[in-house]
Amino acid sequence: MAYEPTMLYAARIWGKACEKKYVKKLINERQRSVLCKCVKAYRTSSLINMLAITGITPLWMLIKQKYDVNQQKNKITFGKRIDYEKAVTMTSKLHPSEWRHIEYTYVKNEITANSMLNFENEMKELIIFTDGSKMKNGVGGAFVVAKKTQGFIHSKEMRLATHCNNFQAEMISIIEALKYIEEKKTENVRICTDSLSSLIAITN
Repeated sequence: MAYEPTMLYAARIWGKACEKKYVKKLINERQRSVLCKCVKAYRTSSLINMLAITGITPLWMLIKQKYDVNQQKNKITFGKRIDYEKAVTMTSKLHPSEWRHIEYTYVKNEITANSMLNFENEMKELIIFTDGSKMKNGVGGAFVVAKKTQGFIHSKEMRLATHCNNFQAEMISIIEALKYIEEKKTENVRICTDSLSSLIAITN
């Protein structure tokens, strides 16, 4: 529904208020008035009936869900801090003429049965998923290794200094994945990341 983004704005902060009966009642009344106009129901129609007809989730539940998910994210802790990012001099970096350029492909958001089957058929010997994030309680990255015949076989988490940003966390995850590949001396590998900025930085 179009009104949901407006009602869910900053829900991860104030969502706990939905536990109060009068707040839940106000939210239900607002949702009922909108649904009455959408389904052209009588003003006396109950919210439960209209939710059942439209298949829409109660708004207060979506708000509470956003709040609960954010609370769980805040509880995530990283392991021992390692200073991955250190100051380096410009002379220690590679000259642009020595850069190695790589190619990458996009995986569509819409995953169908056929596309998933093709993905599995084309799957390399190893596939590595990388991710990095910055939250108020720390900065960290991780990668997970999967084998076509065995499923998930290895994972690693990294903690960065608090002054590091999300981009650095994404890059460290990819770097550590590459170190793992080099250590295992595996050639047939696919690395999956959701960080386009990291891919652009690597290719340039």
